[in-house]
Amino acid sequence: MESPPLGCFKLFLLLGGTVFSMLILGLLVLVGQRSYEYNYGFDQERWLATGQQLGRNHGDEGLQGNPRESMVADVMAHHLRVGMTRVQVLAVLGPAERDGIEWCVPADVGLPDSLMPARLSNDKLKRFNDWYAQHAQPDTLMRYWVGWDVIDPTSMRIEFNGKGQVKKYWVGLH
Repeated sequence: MESPPLGCFKLFLLLGGTVFSMLILGLLVLVGQRSYEYNYGFDQERWLATGQQLGRNHGDEGLQGNPRESMVADVMAHHLRVGMTRVQVLAVLGPAERDGIEWCVPADVGLPDSLMPARLSNDKLKRFNDWYAQHAQPDTLMRYWVGWDVIDPTSMRIEFNGKGQVKKYWVGLH
């Protein structure tokens, strides 16, 4: 009986090695995804516990190493949506560290170049304050502290419309 040609054996090894490599690669991707979800996905229990700790620390003090920082992208991508009610947001995220009316300038209203704060003289500061008073509008916002950006605390802000529904949300300083 003749043995199979050596070329067939090499082809068999090559195909088998390729299939085995693909299986290992798929397994690594699956494990990596699970690890990412564990480390960066939203964990409601940890989110709420962090909120309670921040409440005891009077706001943004002690935010270094805040576990919410690694969760906020997942929260905004998968757990918040425009149109949610305040009650629904509270059911997911718990009470905010700050909640109420804040005066904000709408994003589509740009600051004139003449008021850019390169050097704030007394006159320029007065003109800036006048401009702000003219353009700022009251917004209902909830703020959840999520971490630090160099020296300033960052928070996830959720803005509500007049019907108590989420209008938009973002991460910003202070």
